[in-house]
Amino acid sequence: MGAAIVKYKGDSLFEATSGKQKIQIDLPAPMGGKDRGMTPTELFAVSLAACINALVVNYCRDMKIKHDGIVVTLEYDKLDQPARLGNFKAHIKMPAKDWETRKDGILRAAERCPVHETIHYHKGLTIEVE
Repeated sequence: MGAAIVKYKGDSLFEATSGKQKIQIDLPAPMGGKDRGMTPTELFAVSLAACINALVVNYCRDMKIKHDGIVVTLEYDKLDQPARLGNFKAHIKMPAKDWETRKDGILRAAERCPVHETIHYHKGLTIEVE
């Protein structure tokens, strides 16, 4: 089982730890943030884009397709009632033309991203206060 631990450091700044890795997370300016790290919603979007990119790179590596320089840009909207992110659209920019005959495989690999699957199949979240 994985775990993510987020500690409030004060002054609208948080420190997130997962395994041996740490990052800073800041709140948006209207909530007191000072642009010292990604906001939680930015981090969520980056997580999805990075997951898609990683699975596309792995697929391309296995299929001997050029993969150095693949870029995934994720567009999304902030929606209201309830507040959430939505209308996700991922653009995968391939570095060379040798991928065109494998487009369907690249798309299948991207769609197998666990973050994407979580969004697609999400049934709920349990939150406890101790």
